[in-house]
Amino acid sequence: MVGVEAGLLEIDASNGQLGGRSAANAGRICGIVGTALIGVALLLCVAAVVVLLIVAASSSS
Repeated sequence: MVGVEAGLLEIDASNGQLGGRSAANAGRICGIVGTALIGVALLLCVAAVVVLLIVAASSSS
C-alpha cells in the first residue's frame, strides 16, 4: 500500500502531467481483493484440515 500511496501523491502533485491515477486505484483494489481471497482460502484450508482430523479421530475410535 505504501508504493500505491506514494504513486498517487506523485500523480496528484504533477498537476495533470502524469496520468495513471485510475490504474493505480485499480491496482490497489485488486491487491485488496486478492489479499482477502488468500485469507479466505487459508481459512478454508485450515477448516478442511480440522474436519479431516476430527473424522479420522472418530473413525479410528
